[in-house]
Amino acid sequence: MKTIHEFLRFLDNRSGATSIEYVMIAGAICIAIVAGASAIGDATRSSFESVSEQGWGASAAP
Repeated sequence: MKTIHEFLRFLDNRSGATSIEYVMIAGAICIAIVAGASAIGDATRSSFESVSEQGWGASAAP
């Protein structure tokens, strides 16, 4: 119950500086997630390309 009370108090907080700080933190977290997902995607793609070049996809290539 204490957590719910704190969350409701946060929602009721009208302090502009606090809101801006939380938005900046959320934005930084989003940027980190996108950068991480991009790096994982690049690594996964290069892994699949490496496997393909080693013969798994050789029969499909012209």
